[in-house]
Amino acid sequence: MTIEQVREWRKAHPGSTLLEAKTALMKEEGIDINEHQEEIAAIIDQVAKLDYCCPEMRNRVEERCEQHPDPFDCPDNLFYRNTLGEFGIIVHDGGPSYIKINYCPFCGENFTWPER
Repeated sequence: MTIEQVREWRKAHPGSTLLEAKTALMKEEGIDINEHQEEIAAIIDQVAKLDYCCPEMRNRVEERCEQHPDPFDCPDNLFYRNTLGEFGIIVHDGGPSYIKINYCPFCGENFTWPER
């Protein structure tokens, strides 16, 4: 299974998560997902790094400060992406708070997800 296959599956299933895509594709291939947890995690990490709506959002989310390695500690860091791929605006309140956003402020991409 390739990163491209995961991305294509997600395009065909709007609102799906990376985990849903990977596990569905593995099931289609007859692979026992319980035996491949590390592979699933690696593919999700790879796709997550590639899966941004626009270059500006990628730059803002992946921006790191030498003085503040944790994005929540840096006053210049405004955007966050959680492990589910959801985007948010960081609330600088001293903790890991953020407000989930439904649209990219740079390109207008819709980030809404189906109810979990």
